[in-house]
Amino acid sequence: SVLGIPVYPWESPDAARLQEYIEKNVLIVKDQKKSLTTLSMEDKNPAYASHLLTSIHRAADNVIRERALNRSTQYINYISEKLREVSLAEHREALAETLGEQERVRMMSSSNLPYAAEPLGAPIVSLRPTSPKPGLILALGVIMGGALGVLTAAVLLIRKNMKG
Repeated sequence: SVLGIPVYPWESPDAARLQEYIEKNVLIVKDQKKSLTTLSMEDKNPAYASHLLTSIHRAADNVIRERALNRSTQYINYISEKLREVSLAEHREALAETLGEQERVRMMSSSNLPYAAEPLGAPIVSLRPTSPKPGLILALGVIMGGALGVLTAAVLLIRKNMKG
């Protein structure tokens, strides 16, 4: 706070802070040609990053599964009610076919298998550290060293001219 940088007191994590953390740290790359989505994350603890990405996938899959299960159950209830009311054979046949489709959706969303997206494998963790980036550090070191050398030479030249 002495430097004018705001200091916020510690707050316990909540959903909004978790969302902000995920938005800042998880990179989502969608490949439209292959219909693939890749989640990636850099963290000093690779096991944590792997666990978090797996948890995000599982949570998103469960949300979509629950929505599909609820929707199909409501459709099944509606169609079953309509079947009791309709007497025309063609309508009954169309409703029965739709009922079968919704039962299939409900069965798929009730299983323990991945529903919306299936991971192509376990999370992959880099074998080497991903941070710091040595090339960037070296380039910055050369640039900063050169700038510091020029500045030092300029100061020494000015001092020499002031004395002489």
